[in-house]
Amino acid sequence: MITHLQKKYKENLLSNNNEIYNANRVFDTYRSLIKEFYNEDFNNKKILDLGEGDGSFIKVLETKNLEGSGLDLENVDFEKDSFPIESESIDIITSNSVIEHLRDVSNFFNESYRVLKKNGIIILVTPNFKYNYQNFYDDSTHV
Repeated sequence: MITHLQKKYKENLLSNNNEIYNANRVFDTYRSLIKEFYNEDFNNKKILDLGEGDGSFIKVLETKNLEGSGLDLENVDFEKDSFPIESESIDIITSNSVIEHLRDVSNFFNESYRVLKKNGIIILVTPNFKYNYQNFYDDSTHV
């Protein structure tokens, strides 16, 4: 007989596995984009994930022996705060489904450019409003 705690553990494990699977897919997509457009790779790069959420993308980077860190709303207000990161210290910034939640993106971009090394790369992912306009505001935090 499966106890309530065992069932909850199994649900959490499945959810975590799904998040890691999705984060691996995101990693593969980002790696392909960087290779295609910049002829670069993640190797020997410092990666910052803005809007890290549950940290699954950072976990994937760790499994690949890559240096990654993340910030989320629990750590910093992207619209107001300075990122607690040294200037010109990051090679690649990723941000998946964050920018559509910000009313004012100027600080987000100013801080991103501040922490990026010269010729650094920013990858932003957001819903395509043109094709998703009917559902875009189903998430009340989209602005």
